[in-house]
Amino acid sequence: MPTFEEQLEGFVMSRPSLAQILRRKVIPGYSPQDFWDKGRKRLVERAKTALSRAGFGRIPAYRQFVIDRGLDPDSIVRRITTANFSTLLPVIEKQNYSVRYHPEDRCILTPSRSRSVV
Repeated sequence: MPTFEEQLEGFVMSRPSLAQILRRKVIPGYSPQDFWDKGRKRLVERAKTALSRAGFGRIPAYRQFVIDRGLDPDSIVRRITTANFSTLLPVIEKQNYSVRYHPEDRCILTPSRSRSVV
């Protein structure tokens, strides 16, 4: 079965109008592969930030969500790459995340101890 990433990429690339947008001057110098590579890198960086104990980028609900699935957040932070993120990260759905965790816990804890919505 294809991964979510493969399904999404297949969806975009099967739509000629979306694929053309990526090739046109809307995104100068970008190929569709560049688009996907950049997105994968951002996803990995954000996952590391969300799971990390250190720093001010912690999202308490996401860290707990990962722990509740029997995974070790620190291990994921060390092992995650652009090649394996779709197999390491659990799938988030409205019922298992948004409904279960309080909105305040789904926010980023900032240096001033205030929260900003994610």
